[in-house]
Amino acid sequence: LLPLMITIFGVMFFLIVKFLTFETEDPYDLLNNIKYGSASKRWQSAYELSKILSDQNLIPNDNSFKEMFINAYQKSTHDDYKVKMYLILAMGKTKDVYYGDALIESLNDELLDIRLASIHSLGQLRYNQSVDKLSDFVKNSNYNEEILASIISLGQIGDKKSISLLKEMLNHEEPN
Repeated sequence: LLPLMITIFGVMFFLIVKFLTFETEDPYDLLNNIKYGSASKRWQSAYELSKILSDQNLIPNDNSFKEMFINAYQKSTHDDYKVKMYLILAMGKTKDVYYGDALIESLNDELLDIRLASIHSLGQLRYNQSVDKLSDFVKNSNYNEEILASIISLGQIGDKKSISLLKEMLNHEEPN
């Protein structure tokens, strides 16, 4: 009887702890965590949001979510860079061109990781208005990662004006 009581007590303890620490995976809740949570909670919520938005069925399409998303992104400029980076990646996963202008703005960021995330997301959005800016990165960047990401995004966008540049890059000194 004693082992049965210990097992029942252990299961009850586990269920109580699980119930108390349960958090929803709703995009709205995650955006609220990003805006109002502690420093470690903000970037973790941004990461979770980017994971959730990988599933196209879970992306809210209403304007209030989009406005909340842009607002959270704009407020993340003075936060840990990971928050901004994961929000940028989440924008790309929505495949909604609504976020294109915000992503183009983030191409001017001083951090390479932020620019790389923006370039990647613009390619996912297939945002035609970014072709000139991405072409400038291919021609003028000092970072091979940035050049490669820009080339990949230009290929994803598929704009005909970038074909000659992409052909020229086939002979680039960097093998990738």
